[in-house]
Amino acid sequence: METYDLIVIGGGPAGMFAVAQAKKRGLNNILLIERDRELGGMLNQCIHSGFGTGEFDKELTGTEFVHKMIKKIEELHIEYWINTSVYNISNDNIVSTVNSDRGIKKIKGRAIILTTGAMERPRGSMNILGSKMAGIFTAGSAQRFINEQGVIPGKNVVVLGSRDIGMVVARQLKIEGCNICGIFEFRDHVGGTAKVYNRCLKDFNIPIKFKHTIIGLHGIERLQGVYVAQVDDENRYIEGTEKFIKCDTLILSVGLEPIHDLPKKASIKMNDETKSPIVNSNFETSRKGIFVCGNALHIHDYIDSIREEVKDCVKSVVGYLSSENLKEAAVIDVTHDENIKYSIPQEIILNDVNADAKKNYALKIKVKRRKENVTINIHLADRLIYKESMKEFTPSETKWLYLSETSLFDYKAGDKIYISVNEINGVKEVNE
Repeated sequence: METYDLIVIGGGPAGMFAVAQAKKRGLNNILLIERDRELGGMLNQCIHSGFGTGEFDKELTGTEFVHKMIKKIEELHIEYWINTSVYNISNDNIVSTVNSDRGIKKIKGRAIILTTGAMERPRGSMNILGSKMAGIFTAGSAQRFINEQGVIPGKNVVVLGSRDIGMVVARQLKIEGCNICGIFEFRDHVGGTAKVYNRCLKDFNIPIKFKHTIIGLHGIERLQGVYVAQVDDENRYIEGTEKFIKCDTLILSVGLEPIHDLPKKASIKMNDETKSPIVNSNFETSRKGIFVCGNALHIHDYIDSIREEVKDCVKSVVGYLSSENLKEAAVIDVTHDENIKYSIPQEIILNDVNADAKKNYALKIKVKRRKENVTINIHLADRLIYKESMKEFTPSETKWLYLSETSLFDYKAGDKIYISVNEINGVKEVNE
């Protein structure tokens, strides 16, 4: 059986970053596995710009970025398999793969990184009334139809949700000559980033209505229209505000969730808040030697934030592989208040609390509701070790918080880290 120092499962941006970083850090026996016909993941269907500034110091389209990353991987002589699915990871980190040419093949990894990415939430998770019919697409599937197959999904389009990919697809459909009947968002702000909102909706005069959602579909074989209504602060639709909009296509841009089939099958402990594996500050899961990063861990705002997280993860993997006998580590649990949707990691590992502290621990949080004029406080037991103020904190952004190891020197067994987001003078909240 072949043994690799590192096996990376998932050949999207995170996976490509991971193998390149691992090679840079001195690992040579590396394998990247991708189930699709080519590396790159979703970026293969992204013809808009906005990628690559961190890695290549210039803004590229998604396809240009993938081309450059594949070229880099090949120049580094990194082995990769495409059209290959991983269907199991055994307790001793044996990876079972299947491919039409190789058949079933088992390989062993001294370390494994899961970079399997995320999937779009489908219509079934929306609880929208209506029969099963043609004309309903996720934003990603619509984008693939347009950019890879040269097919427009419809002529009169309604978009539900305002995540980045939905706004990008709406702009592209308008450029292609489609009528964008409207974008409907149940919050009172966009679900994506301000940069994409300005580039796609404001610059192209695409209408968006906040505090609105779709409550029903009309059509039998093909969508013929949608029923839209206003929602209150509890996200319940307001009776009497219903309106019918004639359309033949509905694009769903309602968020992503990490793909978690493989870690669940491998009996890795999962976090209910993130729908992804529980990890410590080394990005290691409950299974020794298995790490996770990128959108497989949590949904990122920008590709450059994936790159930064991958660099930290690979650094931990290299440390894991080079340390045969680790010192007994102190483990600090990370918890948070009810205003926070999730926090990552769930544990901080201190291998030696008395060492000279030059290490920073990155904590990432998302809030459930939009807040203005807030302070973020981090306590170690009853001691305040971090404080930051923000004018606005929205559910669409991930906040990175950095703790120096010196702030954890006073750690005592049983102490926990507690993160809280506190309002100043009380402000209106909007449900996520």
